[in-house]
Amino acid sequence: MIQVVPYKAAHFESLTAQEGQAYLRAEFTMEQAAALEGTANAFTALDESGAVLCSAGVVEYWPNRAEAWAFVSPLAKKEGFAVTRAVRRFLHITPIRRVEAAVDINFVEGVRWVNALGFSLASPWPMKAYKPDGADCWLYARVK
Repeated sequence: MIQVVPYKAAHFESLTAQEGQAYLRAEFTMEQAAALEGTANAFTALDESGAVLCSAGVVEYWPNRAEAWAFVSPLAKKEGFAVTRAVRRFLHITPIRRVEAAVDINFVEGVRWVNALGFSLASPWPMKAYKPDGADCWLYARVK
């Protein structure tokens, strides 16, 4: 069983990201992590021992448009369905109408998960050079 709690930067600091997201650790600073605290736009899922399984949320671009983000621990596999339900519930209750997600075109598990969360491919072409290393990403959107 998981516990869903308000996001704190300390959650990000203690989380070991899954292999497909490891590159983001160098790009996402503690200052950025702290800026997400105290809003209704982020949460953390913890396991029974208090270990961070996933921190996730949205960053609003303007009213009714935001980009989803999630840092997922390899520990989340054990509670995968519960974590997915928590993220789906969050996306359902957010008042933001359009939520976008970028997923590396080679990150098969990420593509599978974003589809399970109710996102649809927003463009038939990948976004070229989207990642810091110049790799391409798919753009997905979930529109209410």
